[in-house]
Amino acid sequence: MDKLKKVLDSELNTLLMQMPKSSTKTTIDCMLKRLQFIANNQEKFRDKLNQIGKQFFEENKLENDEKSEIVELLNSYFISFSKSFVRD
Repeated sequence: MDKLKKVLDSELNTLLMQMPKSSTKTTIDCMLKRLQFIANNQEKFRDKLNQIGKQFFEENKLENDEKSEIVELLNSYFISFSKSFVRD
């Protein structure tokens, strides 16, 4: 599970580093650019999460309750990405 979290952290951080940075003061224009980045990359990130999850399921024989835990973890990373337009 720790290995999976490291991979997910890496993927999230890689994508967030590509996000437009805000200036010293937060402006609506900057937030809109960041929100547009999120909108343009949500499907790409969701596909990457699904790919990582599928690979993890194939490599590890998991019980149903463990699978649901992994799915929740993947969803939490997607939500973190979706909310990231308000952070630097």
